[in-house]
Amino acid sequence: KLEPKWLELEKAKDAAGIVSQFIAPDAVRMFDGEVHTGSADIQAAMEKQMADHPDAVLDWTTTSVAVAASGDLGYELGAWTYDPDGAGEKPEEHGQYVTVWKKTGDRWLAVADAGTTIKPAEEAPAAQ
Repeated sequence: KLEPKWLELEKAKDAAGIVSQFIAPDAVRMFDGEVHTGSADIQAAMEKQMADHPDAVLDWTTTSVAVAASGDLGYELGAWTYDPDGAGEKPEEHGQYVTVWKKTGDRWLAVADAGTTIKPAEEAPAAQ
């Protein structure tokens, strides 16, 4: 239920809103070799990414969600697409992600968010 609001804030380029509503203070975020720890570091990285690529478009789809029997820990798996210029001139990237959620009081917060780019398959060599 949280993903649509997170995606809405992502499309609005609202890093502060994402962090304040969805990221635990001690969270870790790992994407393609970059690791950011703590909500302040995560917000700074998001703001830089958004400023460096103001026309970029990020979208994702949740494919699976599971919640522990205790009811206070869960994870989601999904797939994402990223158009770095929003105009489709630069190649679109595709990947997968996992987000681990922890219930704190009455709120679910992301404690770990990780993803990776799926590299396109190399073309087979031409037949001779």
